[in-house]
Amino acid sequence: MKKIFACFCALSLYSCNTEKYEYVIEGKVNASDYEGMSVYLTVFDTINFIYEKKDSAYIKDSTFQFSGIQSAPIAATLYLPAIDNVFFVLEAGKINVTLSTNAKPKIAGTELNDSLQAFLLSIDEKYTLQQALTDSFKVKKSPVNDSIIQKWLDVGDSIVDLKINFIKKNANNLLGETFILSYLPTFDREIQQDLLCIISTKLKETAEIQQVMEDFEIMQDLTGAYYRDAAVQTVNGKDVRIAEYVKRGKVVLIDFWASWRLPHYAEMPYLSALYDSCKDSLEIISISLDETNNDWKKAVEALNMPWPQLKDKKHAAGKIYKLNALPYNVLLNKRGYIVAQNLRGKKLVAKIMDLLEEN
Repeated sequence: MKKIFACFCALSLYSCNTEKYEYVIEGKVNASDYEGMSVYLTVFDTINFIYEKKDSAYIKDSTFQFSGIQSAPIAATLYLPAIDNVFFVLEAGKINVTLSTNAKPKIAGTELNDSLQAFLLSIDEKYTLQQALTDSFKVKKSPVNDSIIQKWLDVGDSIVDLKINFIKKNANNLLGETFILSYLPTFDREIQQDLLCIISTKLKETAEIQQVMEDFEIMQDLTGAYYRDAAVQTVNGKDVRIAEYVKRGKVVLIDFWASWRLPHYAEMPYLSALYDSCKDSLEIISISLDETNNDWKKAVEALNMPWPQLKDKKHAAGKIYKLNALPYNVLLNKRGYIVAQNLRGKKLVAKIMDLLEEN
């Protein structure tokens, strides 16, 4: 969610409604420890691109209130110690907020915030289901066509569909344009191309979208090219090269990741199952961008990754493959040519299976 939060910063300036209107924020805190403390309201400064304090309110009888005039919908946050920054859209009307130390915040009452809350609730439900399926791999080692893996992939596809539909539904407001900046780099090229067609000209001029479009062209240049070698390091700190692990006659997946990227934890079970089933014809090369060896090594052990584990300490591999977001992967055919990039879920499994069948 950190990335989504950052994207709110970049797009608050997009709203162009000049009519001023009143807002009222009615808040409730489900924790007695905060009585008498202050809740801080911050809004995004579209000139300096930072969040600035707009107001504060004392908590009395577990409630607080803000009111004022805001000229247009804008990204905002509420801050209370021990509770993460809660981002929302400051817009006309009455906004109801419930904060808790042991539950996710609830924000409702206005059109954009209702839409945001419904989306986040749906996404959380999907991720919870996916995590439950991921946990099942810890007690059941499954072949690649196991029903649990298929369910995991189905949920993954439904998450992508949910994100795409939300972006399209909100394409012309702050929410859609915020989330497209957050999610666009994680989608495959076909989806990226589709979404780039529906966004406004003004959004296309932002630095973030310009970077995505530039990377899209670079990815097109990479597809069909022979893989690119780079210097990396082993778990023990030895300098090696990617070429040492790319064997002719094997399909190779070069997978960039980091221990702090949770989506990678969810993908590991089915990649492990796939590798166990096809390791005579398939090689996976994991390249970590972790800063510390301890986090990296602990994650490798916890995730059961029996294939080569390398580290891009000098970021040489990331630069060569134009890495700009994690997770990211490059798929090579048996002759060492790049045939796909950043495939996930079912699309990745299906493409690998197709390549394994080729001579």
